[in-house]
Amino acid sequence: MRKLVAALSAVALTVLIPATATAGGNDEAVIGDITGDSLPDRITFGRAWDNNCMVVVEPGKPGGGYDWGQTYLYESPVSYEPYCASMGELVDLGGGVKELVTTNFWNDGDAGLVALRLENNAITVVGKYAGVPDPNFVQQADFTGDGRGDVWVYSDQYWRLRSFNTTSTGDLVPGSISECTGRAPQYVLADFDGDGGQDMLAALDCGTRSAKLLYGGNRPALTLGSISGSGPQFKVYLADNNGDQYPDVTVDTPQPDYSIVTKRYVNDGAGNFTPLP
Repeated sequence: MRKLVAALSAVALTVLIPATATAGGNDEAVIGDITGDSLPDRITFGRAWDNNCMVVVEPGKPGGGYDWGQTYLYESPVSYEPYCASMGELVDLGGGVKELVTTNFWNDGDAGLVALRLENNAITVVGKYAGVPDPNFVQQADFTGDGRGDVWVYSDQYWRLRSFNTTSTGDLVPGSISECTGRAPQYVLADFDGDGGQDMLAALDCGTRSAKLLYGGNRPALTLGSISGSGPQFKVYLADNNGDQYPDVTVDTPQPDYSIVTKRYVNDGAGNFTPLP
């Protein structure tokens, strides 16, 4: 997956270095193992004719790089344009096989997510799910901690950040994260509450600028600062502010005079935070 990760400690799960999300965007290639040989493949999308769509898989080579691409055609389950995918991510919808969860930059919410599987030398449509209209990108995270991978989608037209979780029965269902933001979130991922799944600490802007900890489970979001009106944005950082190796957070907090105050918080390991003086 197109993510830069690092291990904070043996206690904390894999975390994401702070970044504004760009991978999984419109017309970007998906990099991941869809062929099942443990090598990263390069996957792109296109339209053949009418509602017939293309997935081009360039198999990864043992020494690096990719082999010649194989084009697979499938009939879109979407009943109106745009029929075909323009972005996607690889996750496991159950059964240990990676599927492509795809969408299109111009999709409406009803036909927002289509799941595709490469099997028997063909692309098969395995599901169609409601998503987010006009998505900018789709990204992967493991919000539930089951190892299959989930996805989250952002749309600057719809002002929506929303997660979708994979299930053991092969479905894709709405997750716990559904937030308004007109800007692509600047964020970090880590298991802040110790439940085994990733949570998202995000800087959001929905008229009111804020920093929120969005738990991947069913826990309510935790706001770590907010301010209305115009001005600089919040910035969020993963930290270890007290040396106990639980994932802590640092937040650059805008003030009414446009200055920035940096606030540090320590985590007790269960997602409860105490501000440092």
